[in-house]
Parts: sequence; structure tokens; C-alpha cells
Amino acid sequence: MEGIIALCIPIVAIICGSMLALKKMNMKSGGLTSGDKRELETLKIENQQLKKRLENLEVIVSELPQLKE
Repeated sequence: MEGIIALCIPIVAIICGSMLALKKMNMKSGGLTSGDKRELETLKIENQQLKKRLENLEVIVSELPQLKE
């Protein structure tokens, strides 16, 4: 049992080190995949639409006191 643990520790260290190096290389090369870029663009568009809706609601709410008079 101790022999298996002794072998697993270096293997896990090598795998983790490789994954960390891969992440660093990915971050240096831009970090975003094409799917990430598409999702980011979709979220930007949705954010703009929500801002416009919020502005419209602000106008409506600010006009409510005037309509009650």
C-alpha cells in the first residue's frame, strides 16, 4: 500500500505541473477559445439590450408622478 502511494505522488505532481503549464500557455496566447469569444459577444449584446430596457423603465417610472397629477 505504501508503495502505491509513493508512486502516485510523483505521478500526480507531474500531471498537475503539466496542467498548470498548459493553463499558463493558454493564458499567454489570448486565453479565450472560439466558444468563449462567441459567448462573450452574446453576453455583451444581451448586456446592451438590458441597459436599454433599464433606461426605458427609468423614463417610465420618472413620468409616473406627472401622470397622477
